[in-house]
Amino acid sequence: MDVEVLLVLQELREAAGPVLEHAAALVTELGSGTLCLVAVLVVYWAVDKRLGASLALSFGIGSLVVQALKVTVCCYRPWVRDPRVVPSELAVDGATGYSFPSGHSQQAASVWGGVAAGGRGPAWLRVAPWALVALVGLSRCLLGVHTPQDVLAGLAVGVASVWAGRARWRAVEDEPSRDLAVALAGALAAAGLVAYALLRPYPVDRVGGGLLVDPVEMQTDCFRAAGIVLGTLAGWLGERRLVDFDTDAAPAALRAWRVAAGVACLLAVVLVVQPALIGALGERWGYLATYVVVGLAGMLGVPAAVEAAWYAARRRRAGR
Repeated sequence: MDVEVLLVLQELREAAGPVLEHAAALVTELGSGTLCLVAVLVVYWAVDKRLGASLALSFGIGSLVVQALKVTVCCYRPWVRDPRVVPSELAVDGATGYSFPSGHSQQAASVWGGVAAGGRGPAWLRVAPWALVALVGLSRCLLGVHTPQDVLAGLAVGVASVWAGRARWRAVEDEPSRDLAVALAGALAAAGLVAYALLRPYPVDRVGGGLLVDPVEMQTDCFRAAGIVLGTLAGWLGERRLVDFDTDAAPAALRAWRVAAGVACLLAVVLVVQPALIGALGERWGYLATYVVVGLAGMLGVPAAVEAAWYAARRRRAGR
């Protein structure tokens, strides 16, 4: 049944031409890990620190669960299971690894769903993000890279992660000393995923002499998820204990500086730090270390540096 739905959507995509295909490819990027992580950090830096921290928790929880499911179920992509499925060339290069559940759907639900659940303002601002989540899921099927089953499972994990992230955040707000326990629990879960990804056996099905799915690629995705969780939780804990910056009363200029400095920092990590770490540690451990750096810099380093620079500038102006 799943494949039959994909074939109907494939006919629609081919009949509609490149406009629909490019629109779907654009929408699907709203569920990409990079964009979702940047969105979480921008909310944290400049919009609502509490909401941003809750989103970081839900994003991390969902990512760990999805990667654990992927390497447990080991379900191949739709076109491997049925040659009638022809995926879009715009999406197939990024659709590596196993198919179930959909990571894009989970990430969209964890982040944009979290924005809807925790945001303030008019009702439509709480409805629109869920519409984006649904469109991301539809785009994955329309592009032929996931089945409806993959998407629904990813959405379920994402929605559950929003609930779990908000529940953990409320527990910390009720009892601030619980932050250490939350961080340690996340670190243990991340370490558990790394160990599981390394130790479990994987299918070794081949086509044309090559593996259908390279286990190292799947392990790398697990290491990325673990790195995000380790880095964001350590940065979150450090910020709470050492910086405690504010978004509610921060002037617009300070918020803008946080975003500008944060984006510059992330670019420096991607362009300079990541290649160095991968070269020194190899792909799997290099990506894990990279995302630890991203989490630490985003949750702790950027706020600490900008706060220090901002208030030092204010003191200099006041001393004139």
